Amino acid sequence: LQGCYTFINDLGAELTITFTRRNDSWNTTFQVPPAQSNRQCFDPGRYTYTFDAPPPWDSTNGELTVEAGVDLPYTIGAE
Repeated sequence: LQGCYTFINDLGAELTITFTRRNDSWNTTFQVPPAQSNRQCFDPGRYTYTFDAPPPWDSTNGELTVEAGVDLPYTIGAE
């Protein structure tokens, strides 16, 4: 059973997201157009992510633990 996140882009520019699983370096990259969302499901585990948008925004890196059965929104916006 996977865990799912709906990535919601509130930036106003296309967002490129890369997810990498820590234990085996499996990764995927996908886009989220401005003011739209993209639902992605992942195997449970620990992941690193990069959110990348064109200037004036920089890329943002972080970590996320995916738990089986979750289905959550994840909003990315100007902070």
